[in-house]
Amino acid sequence: MHNIASLKNQLCTLHFMSFFVKKRLMNKEFSEYKKKLIEVADSSDIVCKLDNSIPFSKYVQMGISLLSHIENVEQTSPLQIERYFILLHRFCSLYTNILSKHRDVGKRFQNHKLQFQQACLKCIDKLERIQENELKRYFMDQQPALPNMESSSTLRTIRINPELVDEFLTYAFENMEKEIEFCGVLCGKLISNQFIVDYCLLPKQTANRDSCQAINEDDLFTYQNDNQLITVGWIHTHPTQTCFLSTVDLRTQYSYQLLLKEAIAIVCSPKFEPSIGAFHFKEPEGMNLFKKMSQKDPSFGKQHNHYEEFSLYESCKYVVWDSKLQYRMIDFR
Repeated sequence: MHNIASLKNQLCTLHFMSFFVKKRLMNKEFSEYKKKLIEVADSSDIVCKLDNSIPFSKYVQMGISLLSHIENVEQTSPLQIERYFILLHRFCSLYTNILSKHRDVGKRFQNHKLQFQQACLKCIDKLERIQENELKRYFMDQQPALPNMESSSTLRTIRINPELVDEFLTYAFENMEKEIEFCGVLCGKLISNQFIVDYCLLPKQTANRDSCQAINEDDLFTYQNDNQLITVGWIHTHPTQTCFLSTVDLRTQYSYQLLLKEAIAIVCSPKFEPSIGAFHFKEPEGMNLFKKMSQKDPSFGKQHNHYEEFSLYESCKYVVWDSKLQYRMIDFR
């Protein structure tokens, strides 16, 4: 086993290996490209990077979801092995690059620190076994070990029961009567390369007319961890406004979509038509543009404004409404 101090050195090698596996540069001795490849891998979505504007709790949620992903990936095909490799790598870089450096790290993380540390060490061992096997196959066989990866722009289907939204609105009724927003977290599992939303978690929260914010999320994280639930997105109401993503909503969605590129934001506006919408940032231009705007103006995304003219987001075309799905509402309030 490795100690925590050695993880960054291990990951430096794995940055290269992950890009090597992903891009199949097997026609030349890769030592020639090592420095360049490490730089490219560092700039790719394989590596989790620190953004202090993202709440620390979202990074903890990311770690729990990544561990759930890792547990659920079947390693029965080359494509699945590669996805498994990338998930392992993302979790390790999350632990070493973010969870020890975020400005808000403190006592709250102690509940998960030991679990994440042990998981990171196990992930490193698994990564090294994959690395060793793939390198051996390359040098002995001189053949690509894996087929071409599916396009990184491919968004996997999310299936959700429309009755979940209807039931969510019954929980939100009291807040809507007061013209106050209400929110929940959409969770599920990855089955046959589709996300099945089978849980809606209702956290303790604070809210007003223009926003809602989960608080005291430790119970929610523990429940997700115990049930191996992947965070697939979030749902909230607009009691007095139409169905759109405000800049406040976009800031929240940005943190979810960093966690999972398919992550969705469902908005419920019962007083208007359309009354329900499922949205996400355009990939990758919407995410990149929002990040640039936030860096240029730190106040961007903290007021409930409409920025539709920037075309940052769009309706989700990969959401399938499936009334046959089972689901559960879990209320933590």
